[in-house]
Amino acid sequence: MKNKSNNPFMKRFLFMVSILLLTTTVYAQKITVSGNVTDENNVSLPGATILVKLGKRGTTTDFDGNYSIEVSQSKTLVFSYIGYKSQEIKIDGKSVINVKLEAEASQLDEIVVIGYGEVKRKDLTGSVGSIEVDDVVKAPVASLDQAMAGRISGVQVTSSQGRPGSSSSIKIRGTGSLTQSSSPLYVIDGFPVEDFDITSIDQSDVESMEVLKGPSAVAIYGARGGNGVILITTRSGVQGKAQVSYNTFYGVNDITKRVDVLSPYDFVDLRYEINDVEAANRYGALDAYLKPDGTSINGIDWQDEVFRDTEVKSHTVSVNGGTAESKYNLSLSNYKSEGLLERSGFERTYIKFKLDQKVAKNLRAGANVSYTTTSVTGTHTSTNILDPGVSGGSSSARFNLLKDIVQGRPTGGLF
Repeated sequence: MKNKSNNPFMKRFLFMVSILLLTTTVYAQKITVSGNVTDENNVSLPGATILVKLGKRGTTTDFDGNYSIEVSQSKTLVFSYIGYKSQEIKIDGKSVINVKLEAEASQLDEIVVIGYGEVKRKDLTGSVGSIEVDDVVKAPVASLDQAMAGRISGVQVTSSQGRPGSSSSIKIRGTGSLTQSSSPLYVIDGFPVEDFDITSIDQSDVESMEVLKGPSAVAIYGARGGNGVILITTRSGVQGKAQVSYNTFYGVNDITKRVDVLSPYDFVDLRYEINDVEAANRYGALDAYLKPDGTSINGIDWQDEVFRDTEVKSHTVSVNGGTAESKYNLSLSNYKSEGLLERSGFERTYIKFKLDQKVAKNLRAGANVSYTTTSVTGTHTSTNILDPGVSGGSSSARFNLLKDIVQGRPTGGLF
């Protein structure tokens, strides 16, 4: 009987097993891989995720976008970050791997800012509405509240005044509040602001805008968020060379359709039908208002006397840039709109400076300074002219300018 160890087949089998074990041992050797994760503009991405493909090991980048992980040199690393395309890179013995992630628009659209931070829309349990910032910037309106009108379901934007610069009333899902006010709570760059005048912000300086409507979404703000919360994030500096941008638009306002009013003859004829004695004493003979050809004489249409064609001008200049340690943004804008009514108009000058400075390795400090000055001329169109600034004025006040313009006598005199 032969010894099994002298069997040629067995020798070849043992030789192949030894080779496989040696190969497995070689490829199982671990190395430390480190590097940096940035975006397309070489801006560090803190919190980016690095996972071993088909494995359980992983890590995240630090505040400066750096990472370090110990893995087998035969593995593949998967780099991912919210709003960016994931990348898979095979290690192949490399000890340093720097990755540049590309933004993915489809994922960016799914990110929603809420009081607690940022979440994906599919994971959101509360009711949140988002506004397309590009549409807001392009809208030729005087203020941000006017740009919001009709863009979010459940948000009602109404204006009781036609005067340029008049604030609109914003109601989110109706009226109901513990604060005796129907106005929502505004959170500007993370800071809650009550009784905020939304017309003081230039819409071209808005980077993102979210409206929190559901109870779970506004719960962090307590009773102040009972009427809903509007989150506004203004533009910040970006890493890179200084960039200067200029935006302007010019427009013309005009009333395309006016109210048809009575001619002097028709007006006096109507007064005669109401009270012929009073009409005769005040307006004289009815025939005096006719031309030789039997048509009415020319009267005064007070719409022509009061309304006018107007201009709208807007100029915006912004400067932003910085380094990984310091980023800045400076915005200056001027908006001027003449009112359709004579001697009415609105002008706003807006200046904002935003700075983000790295003070220490794990500490950053920021400054956000803004200045707004507005000038509003002209009277209200539907409140008591004796006290145009009175709170609670309505269209039933003693003097309604638009109503009296239409009802003014075409025969002349004060109206």
